[in-house]
Amino acid sequence: MNKGIIAFVSLLLIVVLIWFLSTRGAPHQTVPTNTIKTTTTNTPIKSNTPVTTNTVTNTTNTIVVPYVPGSCGNFILNNSVDNSTAVGQCEWTGGVLGVWVAAGKSGNAKITIDGANNRTYVNQNFSYGCVGFLRNFTAPPQEYTVIVVTGKSNGTCGNSFVKLNTTTVPPLPTYGYIYNGNFSNGNYSGWKTTNPGFGKGPLNISYADKNTCFIGEAWKNYIGAYFATTFNCGISNSPGNITSDPFIVEKPFLNFRIISPYDNGIYVEVLYNDTPYVVAHYNTFNTTLGNNASSTFRNASIPLITLIGKKVQIKVVANTLHRENYIAVGDFSLANKPNDQEGILVNMTVR
Repeated sequence: MNKGIIAFVSLLLIVVLIWFLSTRGAPHQTVPTNTIKTTTTNTPIKSNTPVTTNTVTNTTNTIVVPYVPGSCGNFILNNSVDNSTAVGQCEWTGGVLGVWVAAGKSGNAKITIDGANNRTYVNQNFSYGCVGFLRNFTAPPQEYTVIVVTGKSNGTCGNSFVKLNTTTVPPLPTYGYIYNGNFSNGNYSGWKTTNPGFGKGPLNISYADKNTCFIGEAWKNYIGAYFATTFNCGISNSPGNITSDPFIVEKPFLNFRIISPYDNGIYVEVLYNDTPYVVAHYNTFNTTLGNNASSTFRNASIPLITLIGKKVQIKVVANTLHRENYIAVGDFSLANKPNDQEGILVNMTVR
């Protein structure tokens, strides 16, 4: 009995001794759980990598224009997609740059111009439907990134775009645009006025409605905020005309909105080589068109198929003194399809 106990105790001591010798001096180790190895690589930014200081959100598309070294003194960035972002770049040797913009059919847009020095030089929203002057800015020599963000479609005058150049003279809209075609900047820039008939500037439709500046009922069926008119809210009208800056015809129809009685002295012309090529007379005062005929704009179209690719001008003529024989026009744009309302055209002659 004593010998069994002694043997058991001896065996137990041997096991404890073996365990002690096997673990003595071994370092304590912790096994990591879910360890993620990360590697950081510093990649140098190339000189033509877009530099942006503004985060653009709520867009469905991003259009990146391939970088081509060139001068910002004659740079255009088009954005033909509503609710999208277009990015382009240009180089500049230094000096003042003029910024021209058009919101086009998107109705509203935003421009950002960033320098390679991480400085933002232009960051502004705009709603000029057709081409309008935005501002000048002093630009040091470097590369610039231009970003145009468009809104949802609710405007006229083709695509949105931004143009940079070295002058404050409006660029010829050779990309299918009629400069200031809906008078959205509140003045007659891009149009030459002759005689006092069309006043010092276009009429603001909200101001006119608020101040009862109409005959019969308030103005209707107009998209823009301003329109050109010989109606002066007074007791008489004066003769006059307005003529657009030249533009290149890139679509087969000129669409616009008009209020006009039938009068031999009131009409719309398309000039080619400074000569009338199309002359159109309208009568929107026709009571068969419904009530409020004298202050409801009607859709009109002039075919320009034979003038595709040519430089033309629009001329609106009002040679009358009769108070109620006024004309009101606006929302001029080029289109692939006519938007003419039946019954308003009296006659149209084409050279």
